[in-house]
Amino acid sequence: HQIGYRDKAWSINKLASIARKQNLHSLSLDVLKTLYGYYQMEVQEAFVKIREQVLACLNIPGELVSALNLINTTNLEFFPQQHKAEMFRLKASIYQKLNNSEQAHSNFSTSLSIDPGLADAWYSWGSYCEDVYERHGNATYLEYAASCYLQAIKIDTNLAKKLMSKFLLWLSFDNTSCGDIVGRVFDKYGEGVPSSVWLPYVSQLICSLQR
Repeated sequence: HQIGYRDKAWSINKLASIARKQNLHSLSLDVLKTLYGYYQMEVQEAFVKIREQVLACLNIPGELVSALNLINTTNLEFFPQQHKAEMFRLKASIYQKLNNSEQAHSNFSTSLSIDPGLADAWYSWGSYCEDVYERHGNATYLEYAASCYLQAIKIDTNLAKKLMSKFLLWLSFDNTSCGDIVGRVFDKYGEGVPSSVWLPYVSQLICSLQR
């Protein structure tokens, strides 16, 4: 019986995830609704269900408040620390879309105080800070973004594929437009970044040294 319940919950969550990744966000929510009133889920599947609902709502106009209410009414007591941290990361992403900067920063901070090793939280916070920097030109947010991205790379080197080219671009303009902010951030937080993440950029680094 219990195996059947677990398999059903896993299958529905997986189907909802596939629909969401195909940008079928409303369909994803409709699939997840079949689990309402279903109380035999394990903690892991309950977490996945809530996460998928929130991720789908983040991409549907008018559903942001529903996503926020879902997280606020969820009892996080039985979730492990990583799952609690992810819930606060998602909450921060909702506030980001609601243009509530104070609450977004507060919840990103709470997420990482619960689990400093959550790479997605560092990446999301960095992405938010980068967006603020690009919109308003406040160099302080460039510093925040660079710091968050470095922490994310140190935890999950797969993120280096997205971020190292951005770092090199920032460094190339650092002295002229950024006041050496990114370089100082790297001096402060760069220790521990795996040397392997630089390998795809060796030729560019050599050219930079020649200049």
